[in-house]
Amino acid sequence: MNKVAGLTAMVLLTIAVSFFAGCGGGENDDPIGIGLSPPGRYPVLFVSNGGSFVPHTSVPYTGGMVSAPGDPTRMRYDFNGWYRDSELTDAVTFPVNVTQSITLYAGWLPKGDEIGVIEISSPAELYDIRYDLAGSYILTADISLEEYGNWEPIGFMENPFTGKIDGNGYKIKDLKIDETSESIEVGLFGFVRGGVITGLALENVDIIGGHAVGAIAGRIWHSEMTNCYSSGNIAASMSGSRYAGGIAGDVAFSTLTDCYSTAEITSSSNANLGGIAGSASNSSITNCYSTGNIFASASDSYSYAGGIAGSASNSGITNCYSTGDVTSSHSSGSSSYAGGIAGFIVWDTEITNCYSTGNITASISGSAYSSTNAGGIAGVVGRGTISNCYSTGVIISSSSGVGANAGGIAGLFVTYGGGSGTITNCAAINKTINAGTTSAGRIAGIDAYSDASMFTVSNNFALDAMDTAGPPFDPVYYGVSRTDAELRMQTTYSDAIVDDGAGGLGWKFGNDDENPWQMPVGGGYPVLYRQYVH
Repeated sequence: MNKVAGLTAMVLLTIAVSFFAGCGGGENDDPIGIGLSPPGRYPVLFVSNGGSFVPHTSVPYTGGMVSAPGDPTRMRYDFNGWYRDSELTDAVTFPVNVTQSITLYAGWLPKGDEIGVIEISSPAELYDIRYDLAGSYILTADISLEEYGNWEPIGFMENPFTGKIDGNGYKIKDLKIDETSESIEVGLFGFVRGGVITGLALENVDIIGGHAVGAIAGRIWHSEMTNCYSSGNIAASMSGSRYAGGIAGDVAFSTLTDCYSTAEITSSSNANLGGIAGSASNSSITNCYSTGNIFASASDSYSYAGGIAGSASNSGITNCYSTGDVTSSHSSGSSSYAGGIAGFIVWDTEITNCYSTGNITASISGSAYSSTNAGGIAGVVGRGTISNCYSTGVIISSSSGVGANAGGIAGLFVTYGGGSGTITNCAAINKTINAGTTSAGRIAGIDAYSDASMFTVSNNFALDAMDTAGPPFDPVYYGVSRTDAELRMQTTYSDAIVDDGAGGLGWKFGNDDENPWQMPVGGGYPVLYRQYVH
């Protein structure tokens, strides 16, 4: 390993530790109970099941009696007592003798006739969803939130939205939130857990937030989101900000399908920024796109910026594209990652049938131990796979520190826990790739930990007229040359793979998710069959 690669590896390993420590969405990051009980005491947790928040309590390890708390409230329901199980079969009689940690669940009975889907046609009715977080809702009119100078997000970590809402073809306009003084989840919804959100359209949002920021939701876990979109401006400006996305800030164990955003996403602190999701873990993002510019500017630590997701772990990004510029710029700090689809992918994340057309830039000045990584699809690949993808933008990576890496598909390969990365059946159609005096490759930059044999880079094409500034790179990252005219022909992509670099790329052309590619009318590079209209 050369000196530059070794120093780059040290920097990346340090950042990887902070990435994993800071990533939300782990199954152990349960929003109920983490850190709520001091040492030496058993927590007693109250889950209100869509009702108002009930403070948790605790007893000493020697045991103790717990009296009934004040009854929670929920619109259109009567409280029906506390239960020891989430199925609400084992009712509790107070006081309760507590000898171990317990969780109690609120039961509810509908008032009057059975509660059905609740119609929402006014700002006040939308606001009141917070008083019944497990209800089912449907919009019946366009709603302007202009009268709310600073919207209070619906649901929070200890009392999330768990219900259903359908936008029903209507729009929510002029959402404004300014929460720079608090580290809370920020969006129309703050925290969604186990919820279903369909067809929500948010136009002209103006959101500034802290820990997790998104137009639809700051954080969504174990949830489904379909056919949603946003426009406007979203910013994470608080010191220590973590996640900001055009649809959601932090996505875990969830699915996002048929969503798009035209919002501009910015941050002035270390963050994960994405056109759709700031961070995605154990999730899938399918048939989504973003057109807004992504800009991370910070003076501390790290930033991951991506056209679809800032960072992705153990997730899938499929049939997606981005057209905005993606920039990660630091005045100091340790690492800056930018990718047309994702800034950083790790833990067996797969990016398939995706493309980006924006310019991708990663830069750092003023740090001796910094690393910048810019890729047309991903800034850094660690134990991940990129296949059937292409990018066309200018790729630039510059650092005053130990390493700058750039590639038409990936800026850099790294490994964690013995895993490896793969780039296959992709096309780098970039006019310029520049990594200054460090490492630039038509397909990918250098790897930090070992030689090229650690990774699979096969059957990839690259524009023959590409201007690639930087020192020599391993030929395996060079790709097979194709002219611009050839890269505008369907057969280049659809023909079967014969051997490494021979034949075509084996892409599927058609009119469904399994055959997602089409050639645009009038000529050009391939597009996805669903160029979504909402």
